[in-house]
Amino acid sequence: MWIRKRTRKLKDGHISVSFQAIETFRDKEKVKQKIVSLGKFSNPKEALEEELLFLKRTRKDLDVPLSEYREVKVAFGLYPLSVPVPLKKAEKMRKKIEERYKKQMAKMAKLESVVSKYKVNT
Repeated sequence: MWIRKRTRKLKDGHISVSFQAIETFRDKEKVKQKIVSLGKFSNPKEALEEELLFLKRTRKDLDVPLSEYREVKVAFGLYPLSVPVPLKKAEKMRKKIEERYKKQMAKMAKLESVVSKYKVNT
């Protein structure tokens, strides 16, 4: 397994740097690669820790009752106001959070497998 650094120039001129963990293996005579995104972290363990924090925050968001969902609106273009949302909209918001949570759990499983195989070269 090895870590690849990806540098991309964005449309607005900024440069984006991200890292990927790459595992190469053979499958029926063909060479294949398993790639896991590490985001801004060059170490899979750091990426896993950040992912755990994200999942914890998302789980906390899912525990909020629908009646307490709020959204921010700007009043008169001057200052933000937090207003309650209708139940239907709150349900849609909850559904999006649940989908994001499931997606992150799948990513977490991949990261855990990478971390278990990762060895630091010293």
